[in-house]
Amino acid sequence: MELKNAVAVCFISLFAATLVVLIARALDIQAASKIQPELQKISADLEALREQISGGSISVKAGNASTSTVSDGLAVYYAHGNVRCPTCEAIESQAHQAVTSGFADELKNGKVSWEMVNYEEPAGKRFRDEYGVHMATVVLVRMKNGKPDEWKRLDEVWGLYTDKPECIKFIQAEMRKLLEPAAQPEPESSNSEAQEPPADLPLPLPAIK
Repeated sequence: MELKNAVAVCFISLFAATLVVLIARALDIQAASKIQPELQKISADLEALREQISGGSISVKAGNASTSTVSDGLAVYYAHGNVRCPTCEAIESQAHQAVTSGFADELKNGKVSWEMVNYEEPAGKRFRDEYGVHMATVVLVRMKNGKPDEWKRLDEVWGLYTDKPECIKFIQAEMRKLLEPAAQPEPESSNSEAQEPPADLPLPLPAIK
């Protein structure tokens, strides 16, 4: 009888252990299904970061772009505040695409930089004071010998962001204007003597009637 009882206890223990394993596996599957969307989001964020790096873009975290990384060229800033709305994020995305898709070579050779700055933080103070930034926008600054030479704030992106191709086209056109300033025409000579005929030319012959 004691042997039979011992065998029964063994079977019951084995059954209980098997049941515990099955329950644990079921719970793991449920837990995995709950965290799967978060894992997919993290994966998408990492992929976007990889594309930014492989595209040659220079991304400076908010609040750290007090000076440009370009010495002679064009610094493209996306200036934003503490609160990020969907429209602001759309403008940022389209501005970034305008730079990386149209100026890949310039990004690589250091003629163009893509930088982000929070104008509400101390490091972004000059964007408020010098460029009048009080909302999310794109600021183009042409650098010469390490100093700002000319700048333009592209507030028009707020009216164009719903038309992505047009917005990207506009940003790229404004970038080219600062990267490739039109050559100034040479002033015309004011020397009146240059218009007079040389003194040694022969006089015209009289007409024969």
